[in-house]
Amino acid sequence: MARRGRPKGASNQKTKDFERYYQAQGFTDPLVAMAQYLTADPVELYHWFFEQGTDAKRRPGPFEIINEQQTVASNLAPYLHGKKPTQVEIIDERLPTLIIDLGTNQR
Repeated sequence: MARRGRPKGASNQKTKDFERYYQAQGFTDPLVAMAQYLTADPVELYHWFFEQGTDAKRRPGPFEIINEQQTVASNLAPYLHGKKPTQVEIIDERLPTLIIDLGTNQR
């Protein structure tokens, strides 16, 4: 039976309209923002949060920032590297068997 409607993964008009609006506003591309955060120095980010006057209880420490950067890297990776196909590796440690058929003609 044939499927009706838009193919899976195809964008609809609402999505296209929002993309045009987003670009017209000059907003930063989310993937670019993720890449900038990922490549920023964690110590500099920590100091930036401090300079912004972020409440000490809410301010992430350097280790939390590194953890967040690792999360961003995991989220960004599929856009740069497609999912690898599943590799099936068969490990057979048995030695090959050699069978010699000398026939039944024994003298």
